[in-house]
Amino acid sequence: MATETSPRMGGPHELSVAKPGSTVERLLTWAQKRPRPAYSVVAVVAAVIGGTVGPVMALLAAGYCSYGLSIVLKTRRARLVAKLRDRARHEVELLATDVRAGTAPPTAMLALAAAIGESGDRATVKIGERLRALASVIEATGAPAADLLDRLVADLNVAARTESTLAANTAGIRASAGMLALLPLTGPIVGMAIGADPLSVLLETPIGLVCLAAAIAFQSVGLLWSSRIRQAVEAQAVTS
Repeated sequence: MATETSPRMGGPHELSVAKPGSTVERLLTWAQKRPRPAYSVVAVVAAVIGGTVGPVMALLAAGYCSYGLSIVLKTRRARLVAKLRDRARHEVELLATDVRAGTAPPTAMLALAAAIGESGDRATVKIGERLRALASVIEATGAPAADLLDRLVADLNVAARTESTLAANTAGIRASAGMLALLPLTGPIVGMAIGADPLSVLLETPIGLVCLAAAIAFQSVGLLWSSRIRQAVEAQAVTS
């Protein structure tokens, strides 16, 4: 029975959308491939629009819009990488089935390992490395390929459950960071809703500019702190 593992897996382009449909999707795909130019374009456009209010608003608009784009791209990439890892795990499961049906184990394993190794995702590349190691063991010792692949599938399923648990554990941290990023906007919006003019106070008076600078500084520290906490949780989950 011939294996189909190699054609099914893709290369680095798997980390982007294969068939972007809408204009927004195409723009996000371009931004993910070229993040620096994308950030520059967003910052310039936001600064031009915000500049109609004043230079301070131009800087704020450029900063917040660039940060918002980074969050969108990180979230989108995380989803694409998760799909890629799920596909790699599924391919290993199919390979185990093919091997039990009579596919030559080392050849099929090396073919799938080569396809997975081109993904560009670290965790997926490690799956390819493990496949190569298993192929070497099978060739050297004649160990049962199907049993070894079943063990690899079991390990990958455990890793998938760990990733799901990690995502659930860090969801609160991500939500807090999102609220922290949006919180400075709520005050001016509420002020304008009740008929006040908070923007003129923040942007045109010395005490308003001081308060605005302090708010941006505290917010930056809070976002950095949230990011460090999330990274620490993720690192602990990986090493445990």
